[in-house]
Amino acid sequence: MFTIPSAVTLPASGLAMVWYAGYALSERWILAGLVLYAIAGLTWLPAWRLQFRMEAAAEAALRDGTDLPESYRRWTKVWALLGVPSFFSVVTATVIMVGKGV
Repeated sequence: MFTIPSAVTLPASGLAMVWYAGYALSERWILAGLVLYAIAGLTWLPAWRLQFRMEAAAEAALRDGTDLPESYRRWTKVWALLGVPSFFSVVTATVIMVGKGV
């Protein structure tokens, strides 16, 4: 509910501000921010898919009165591992953009 709109709004508003301020997209700090944002997206998309699998497995276990399957535990580990580069890429991109590459 919040992630997808922010994933669209953040780069759109950022690029609008870059244009409005008169910066070139070829500036290193802007390119670095865009690359980091792309890394965040590439690691977030598979994690997002895993969330749907995990939700379905949890609902099935609850409905059937069974334990969570072993696959759920594997998916949780992968989800967390994908979250690390995604999170730090966004944080680093934000620092770079706010600090303008300082």
